[in-house]
Amino acid sequence: VVDAGAGGGGVGVEELGSEELREAVERLGLRVNQKLIRDMIEAMDTYGDGAVDMEEFLEKCPPEVARAIEDKMPRVPFAMIQDEIRCDVETVSLGLKGAGEYVQLALDPPSVLVPGVIIASTPYSTEVVVENLSACATTFDFGAPLVDASDSPGAAFDLPFSALDTDSTMRVTVDPPSGRLGPRGNPSSRAAVKVTVTPLQAGRHAVSLPCRAAGGLNHLRNLHGAAGAPPVGVPLRLSVTCAGPRVKFLKPEVDLGLLAVLGKVDTPLSFRNDGPVPCAWEISPLPPPPTGEPDSEDEDEALLKAAAKNGAKAKAEAAAEVRRRRFERKKRGRKRAVLSCKPSYGTLQPGEEGKTLLVCEAGCAPERVRATIMCQVMGLDKSALFTPRYISLRGEVQTPKIYLSKSEVSVGTCYTRVPISRTLTLTNLSNLSTRFKWERCLGPDSTGFNFAFQPPHGTIAGKSELKVRFTLMAKTSGVLNEFFACNCAGMPDPIGFELKATVRGVVVAYEAVQDGAKIPAPLGSPNDPQYTGKAPLPTAGKPPQFNFGDSVPLFERKTLRFTIRNLSAIACPFSLNPTRYRVHEAAAEKLALADAAANGAANQVHESGNGRPGSGGSPRSGASPRPGDGSLEGG
Repeated sequence: VVDAGAGGGGVGVEELGSEELREAVERLGLRVNQKLIRDMIEAMDTYGDGAVDMEEFLEKCPPEVARAIEDKMPRVPFAMIQDEIRCDVETVSLGLKGAGEYVQLALDPPSVLVPGVIIASTPYSTEVVVENLSACATTFDFGAPLVDASDSPGAAFDLPFSALDTDSTMRVTVDPPSGRLGPRGNPSSRAAVKVTVTPLQAGRHAVSLPCRAAGGLNHLRNLHGAAGAPPVGVPLRLSVTCAGPRVKFLKPEVDLGLLAVLGKVDTPLSFRNDGPVPCAWEISPLPPPPTGEPDSEDEDEALLKAAAKNGAKAKAEAAAEVRRRRFERKKRGRKRAVLSCKPSYGTLQPGEEGKTLLVCEAGCAPERVRATIMCQVMGLDKSALFTPRYISLRGEVQTPKIYLSKSEVSVGTCYTRVPISRTLTLTNLSNLSTRFKWERCLGPDSTGFNFAFQPPHGTIAGKSELKVRFTLMAKTSGVLNEFFACNCAGMPDPIGFELKATVRGVVVAYEAVQDGAKIPAPLGSPNDPQYTGKAPLPTAGKPPQFNFGDSVPLFERKTLRFTIRNLSAIACPFSLNPTRYRVHEAAAEKLALADAAANGAANQVHESGNGRPGSGGSPRSGASPRPGDGSLEGG
């Protein structure tokens, strides 16, 4: 409608007077008079010059004129209008130029080398100055110490590094750990800090202590860098050589060898302090790794839970089974071997040797014992921990295999108070020595007999045999049936034998011996504890009766012979004495007739008694008793 430029279809003016404004409004299709035009100019003429420029027209255009202008404007896409604006509107660009710098710190000195060799746990302190080399104020702080992989002072932190173990390697403290620095040239641009190092392990230690500044290059690199970026700050290199204890074991490995289940073995272990300083030590076996086997208590709980779902009867049976299992476990004892050290701690002076006793108590099950023994080395006050020393331990827990040569010992006939012996053989088929002990199953004492083993207890070596002598002495006669056991360490059940014997007392036999006949030969040697002949052992019959006949001339001697035989192995004394006894009536009548025929002479009839030890026959009146005393040896 109004073209302020040189061309176009509108009014080509820079300012609108009354005529130009009227012409422009009429071109919009609006009917106006001269008075309305004057009112419009007065309303829009801000500067009071009687004309309206483009700025005034656009700012204070009446609403009806603005709507008419909007209706008359061509409808073109917005993108085309933007293109027209870009092409026709002039723009002005503003360029900014400048220079900046990162905050820089300097350490004086940049590295600290602790002179000489210091003793472990001894602190060493030095002063380090932190200076701000930048033109702006900043703050600083020291980070955690790091194990230095480079020995060159001032090297950047792009070398390999790792965190320092301050509990076992070296302690590093800075006082103060942080602060504020003024710009360079200012007295506050320098700050002194106290750095203290306390080595805890022997050897040379190189440590880097990063000093970081707010606005520093490394600080920005850490903020915007990737994960795991190297640490930031200016490194303060610390190097110290520490003299501490050096404990070493005097042998490379501990071999326990073979031991029986439930057995016990101990072996000495020696170590020495080769360092220049004294130390304290504690030695102990490391805990064994888990076996992966289910725990017995867990199995019991699982059995009880499963039985609870099946009723009261199943629950009662499961409870009884659990009690049985627990009783068996208690009776057998622990399953795995237990290691201990005696003593388990102490101190060592430089060059001194220490000793401890490693004790292995085997469990109730065979196993391969594998363990690691750790010796923790410390300062005398136990505040510093040095590198521990380790030594491996091995052993073999086996179940012994021992057999007895006889499971039944039948001694046949034996006699009271006469000891009798038998020899048994223990055979060890395993490779380990085993302790054994003999005992009677029904208790150590018996009223019917005494017994003894030689040896009664001891140790049988591996792959060997041992002769054991068993001696029995019965006290009373009768049939003997007993059981004896040999308990061997490591074997779940004892081995043993059954003893069978027939015990007799003194057995005496009386036998008549005809004239000219030989006396029976002895059954054996008087010292034999048993009958060893091949023929059956004779038995004692009824005592013989001796008859001198019906016609014995007066004043003549008539002799009958008999033997007394001891059929046992017991030596016994004997005594023979004639004893008078009453005769039967028939015999008395015959004697009376004989006496009358002999003119009243009395016939003497001699008869022997029953022949038992301590008894005999008594002569009639007028007989001449001839007592005989002696002793019968066994056999």
